[in-house]
Amino acid sequence: TAGPYVGRRRQMRELDALVSPDPAARAHVMAVVGAPGVGKTALAKHWAHARREHFEDGQLFVDLRGHSPLPTLRP
Repeated sequence: TAGPYVGRRRQMRELDALVSPDPAARAHVMAVVGAPGVGKTALAKHWAHARREHFEDGQLFVDLRGHSPLPTLRP
């Protein structure tokens, strides 16, 4: 079982700011970037799960394996 998610309030607020109540102003694609191992995937997954009510049609998460020993996937 994973422990509690802590220490990313600022980043969570930054992502929240991209989800406008106005569909015309809403971000359609979000990218979380940073060095390997800093918690990008954990942040993206935690935020998406916590804010799932904003995405009635669902969410899509794609791991392009940029920092994996496996071949990088092309979008």
